[in-house]
Amino acid sequence: MNYDRMNNSVLRVFGETVSVKSGDLIVEMTAVFGKEAQDVTIGNTVSMRPNETLLAKTTDLAPLCLKHGSKIETREVCYSVVSIDPDDTGMTTLILRKSS
Repeated sequence: MNYDRMNNSVLRVFGETVSVKSGDLIVEMTAVFGKEAQDVTIGNTVSMRPNETLLAKTTDLAPLCLKHGSKIETREVCYSVVSIDPDDTGMTTLILRKSS
């Protein structure tokens, strides 16, 4: 199945144009930002830690050669890449944590 049409529709409706910087490379793409909560255990207490998510075409992210721990900058905010989750439709979700 070809998912290009669906992916383009999702990005057109929910996405925004962003520049993603990794090292010296800047890639402009359309992406969807969101939030995801992650369980964090501190001692015997489990709490939810919010993370930013960025959904974009896998081919748009590929030139950045991202991996766990990569630092990126977008929307004038620096993030660490916590997780890279490509799916079988040609889209990838990055789980991001704001860097200090």
